[in-house]
Amino acid sequence: MDPVEPAERHERQRWVRRAVAELPAHYRDAVHLFYFHEMDLAAAAASLGVPQGTLKSQLHRARHLLERRLAPLLGAVAGKETVCPT
Repeated sequence: MDPVEPAERHERQRWVRRAVAELPAHYRDAVHLFYFHEMDLAAAAASLGVPQGTLKSQLHRARHLLERRLAPLLGAVAGKETVCPT
């Protein structure tokens, strides 16, 4: 294993967590429960008090926002230019 890989992985994780922290609260909460706490859709939706369809929409929108915010950073790490569609 390349000794640089763990450092780069840690840096990417830090960027992701920072980007998640900057999301609007309803997207941030959805991401935390579903991805970080590994709740299933039903449990996360119940915890947030929203229908499952609403949670799916929030997760989709959150992923889109994260992709747009992180694409330039992750592209730089990979050594390539990244273009994110609007």
